[in-house]
Amino acid sequence: MKENIKINLNKIKKLLAPEEEVGAIEINNKVVKGFCFSNDGSLTAKWSAIFPMPMGVINNGIAQSEEMLTKTLVDFRKEINKQKKATPYIILSLPSQNFFTSILSVPKLSKKESMEEAVRLNLRLRSPIPIDNAYVDWEIIDNSDFQNSYTIFAHGNLVHTALKVASNIESEKINCAVINCHTIKPLDRETIIKYAKKTKAFVIIEDHQKFGGLGSAISELVSEAYPIPIEYAAVNDLFGETGNTEELYQKHGLDETSIKKSILKVLKRKLN
Repeated sequence: MKENIKINLNKIKKLLAPEEEVGAIEINNKVVKGFCFSNDGSLTAKWSAIFPMPMGVINNGIAQSEEMLTKTLVDFRKEINKQKKATPYIILSLPSQNFFTSILSVPKLSKKESMEEAVRLNLRLRSPIPIDNAYVDWEIIDNSDFQNSYTIFAHGNLVHTALKVASNIESEKINCAVINCHTIKPLDRETIIKYAKKTKAFVIIEDHQKFGGLGSAISELVSEAYPIPIEYAAVNDLFGETGNTEELYQKHGLDETSIKKSILKVLKRKLN
């Protein structure tokens, strides 16, 4: 826990005192406004500016006149320059309804033009946003690494089981990270999101009801921050029973064989 706290404090320190000064700008129907904090950690504004947006240039988040929008942004920059301040980096945030991301599985193509065409064809079938007037960007992911990587979250006695399963399955060229999630509240949000982006598939195992426990907490976080396929090995809404631990684990799908099945299932879902 001390290590996690240290990491979090370091991240906060970097945000408050980054090596490079970073500004933020908001563009809406009425104004362009922005600010930049000094990078000495004092939270003092290095510059701030607000400039009116001409009526009709932006409507519901969509630029109606590219020429007028460009002119307004140039004028806004002049307003900043009056303060004789420069900022090398600007953070740009887009509303979620205006962009779409997806992982696509396409045949290996030799020409970049062919890959571009394959990506656009897939997006026409999947994207909720019309792509004819959209900016499309893509990159090739190393398929072997992407396809065969996942993260197991476990706690208590099941951490040992998870480590054994991960060790055995790695011989099949499947990459695994095992996270000991020893507390649900507070939830280690930073680590969960980090591994969601890194392995893009989770298996959550817990000797607890499937609903209202560790799996539910992680699912709620991931569904908002970075949606990925998740499989569960847990008690599936059944009354508690007494018996030998090994037999109960086997009955409720918490033994090594059942956990491996969940792993193979989530890896298959990654490509669909």
